[in-house]
Amino acid sequence: MFRQAIVDRDNNVTIIPAGNYVDEPDIIRNTIYHKQVFFQNAVSISLPDSVLREVAGSLPDTFDYVGLKKVIREMQQRYQVDHLLKRNLERLLWLADSYYEINFSLDTDISDRVIFPYSDAESRGIEDARFVKYTGDKSGVTYYATYTAFDGVTIQPKLLQTRDFYHFKIMPLYGEGAQNKNLALFPRKIKGKYAMMSRIDGMNNYIMYSDRINIWENPEILQTPKYPWSSSRSVIVDHP
Repeated sequence: MFRQAIVDRDNNVTIIPAGNYVDEPDIIRNTIYHKQVFFQNAVSISLPDSVLREVAGSLPDTFDYVGLKKVIREMQQRYQVDHLLKRNLERLLWLADSYYEINFSLDTDISDRVIFPYSDAESRGIEDARFVKYTGDKSGVTYYATYTAFDGVTIQPKLLQTRDFYHFKIMPLYGEGAQNKNLALFPRKIKGKYAMMSRIDGMNNYIMYSDRINIWENPEILQTPKYPWSSSRSVIVDHP
């Protein structure tokens, strides 16, 4: 849920009361997937290469969620004895389900807009949204938020994008550096690349750079805990 507040010249913060109305958005699932990119991102799912090739071979070069779901349901029928394989095929569908858009009505107040979990990857909750006002694009200001999706078993880092807080795009984050929780996007590019801090091992702070905002590889350790209490904090703040 979003809230409004006013900060005056003395830095006093006044929270504006929320209304009694809650608006749920329209959910849009119209993503077109490119086969090569989609299956590169699918390597994190524990499926044998032969099965991934079979799924990929049954799809055209570009496909949508409905087409992928049809192929997976047919394969699950053929492999119905192998329960682990059936579950992992479901997770392949879950990956595609992680992309969607939401639209709120233009006549709602911002405090009326609530983003609920809408995909299977978020079925047990969404949390820790970290918003940043991004000013690095020629097209104007964009607001991004990294957040955590949880389905009861797996944590999936995700990215939310909006320009106006009415229309939102949601996508999963991929790569060696997009693991666990504690991801924080920089508010502008550094030397032409997106930049992100992460704490993928739950202890050290990492820095990483990318040409694509949803793919994060090659994290480098930026800071390690100096004192025992530092390892239990989401951001290390050691001082000399």
